[in-house]
Amino acid sequence: MSGGSVSDSERPVKLTLDAVFFVDGGFTGPDTLGVWEHTRFAAEAFLACAALARKSASDFFTRVQQLTGQTDSVNRPPPPPPPPLEPGPKDEDSIRSYELRKVARTVLSMRSSMGDEKAIANIAAWSDAPAPKLHRL
Repeated sequence: MSGGSVSDSERPVKLTLDAVFFVDGGFTGPDTLGVWEHTRFAAEAFLACAALARKSASDFFTRVQQLTGQTDSVNRPPPPPPPPLEPGPKDEDSIRSYELRKVARTVLSMRSSMGDEKAIANIAAWSDAPAPKLHRL
């Protein structure tokens, strides 16, 4: 461009971090977007499903439906949007429910694509992966 003007692609960009997770599971930041709650409850949901797969393979999918409230329907609607991300106290029950439904959709999708036996084996393996202990700094 001529004339000394700066195009949109050349304007400086300012990066603002809302929250940071460290490798050891440490978490810090203002967290205005609710990342802490979503991550913590998603981890809980994945580990709960993995534990169910390990101890009750015969009725695993029934138990997942009871845990999450997600039905095994071929014509499932798309997942609902996450709870609103507003400053202030978070509605932990809504976030927990949302993350459980997301994991249930993953489980049901795996069942559909892999079959029951392989899906259960893969879900049980979720608890084999080393995960950091999440904690606020």
